[in-house]
Amino acid sequence: SSYEFEAMALEYCAKAVSHSTPQEKMAARHELVWQLKDVLSAELEDKKLHELYYGMELPLVPVIGRMESVGVELDGPALKKFGAELAAELESLQAAIDEAAGWPVNANSPKQIGELLFEKLNLPHARKTKTGYSTDEETLEELVAAHPVVEKILAYRTAAKLKATYVDGLLELL
Repeated sequence: SSYEFEAMALEYCAKAVSHSTPQEKMAARHELVWQLKDVLSAELEDKKLHELYYGMELPLVPVIGRMESVGVELDGPALKKFGAELAAELESLQAAIDEAAGWPVNANSPKQIGELLFEKLNLPHARKTKTGYSTDEETLEELVAAHPVVEKILAYRTAAKLKATYVDGLLELL
């Protein structure tokens, strides 16, 4: 869960890096760095990820480093236009979901989506949570063929995530 040297040494080499002075810390790291390299290289080979790491990920390190140090250019007007397109798509999808329900449904509410799918439309439900029916992506993917509104709900969630995470998030940073 962490890429800090000490956490990786403990996880992969089962050795804690103990130190009371900076010199001791450096000596402990020096002793473990080669063991850690061998263990991680072997794991790359075992999982057949060697080519991915050396062919794609490692060559991108300088690119990502440069992006972190100098930033990236964003086309604000194009991002705003895309945001408007997503907003229109969300509005259209929301209208389709409301029409299928026969009442206004908050497409962001798992409880209301559960009521629509499993109580009004009587679609088969896989599992219930403490607060109602499960409406996670996996559950909805299994129901796509059962009713056209399920596809609309999935499309709504995808567009909403794109807009909130990328468009709105990046516009905030401009």
